[in-house]
Amino acid sequence: MNYGDIHNKYNIVPITIKFSEEIVYTGGDMVQHGYNCVYDQYFEPYRNQPIKLAEIGILAGHKLFCHDKFFSNVRLYGYDINLDYIYKYQSKEFIDKLTLTKIDSRNKSDTIKITETFDIIIDDATHSPNTVIKTFENFYPKLHQHGLYIIEDVGQNRRYEPIKKFLDKKYIKHKLIRPEKSASNTGLVIIQNDNNVI
Repeated sequence: MNYGDIHNKYNIVPITIKFSEEIVYTGGDMVQHGYNCVYDQYFEPYRNQPIKLAEIGILAGHKLFCHDKFFSNVRLYGYDINLDYIYKYQSKEFIDKLTLTKIDSRNKSDTIKITETFDIIIDDATHSPNTVIKTFENFYPKLHQHGLYIIEDVGQNRRYEPIKKFLDKKYIKHKLIRPEKSASNTGLVIIQNDNNVI
């Protein structure tokens, strides 16, 4: 099954979670933003390999659930400053498959405790350029050679341009993909680790 099929089969739909005055949508946004087609393409070579995948900013855990169904031999790691929502929205059976850690991805004193390295890292945290850059500095060294580092929801120029400037300054090759069906603020930055050093 591809990611779209998984969404349909398991009836994964967007949910709304309110943080004080801020509203965050999650759950169905992979298909809603058109990321499923990008992930189908980029993740296919890893599909039947034994891999470790980390997601930063898991909220309710719907994307981790989809990755569990897509990959045949994956160990899943989830990082967030608040793990309450994944425990609320996901089953205990699924949560028992995961390694979940409460951290602030911007804080090196938190992330330095993570000893695992990963084949795929997805940053779906706050999307502000400063947070994206600090998270990248802390997690990119944990990416295997030829692994994929993906930054979600940075399609708007005000988000993308500072990130592009940072990556260019570090001579890190990357690609911005804005899926056709996506909203103006959505887009993925994809980086393959080919001996890039920061």
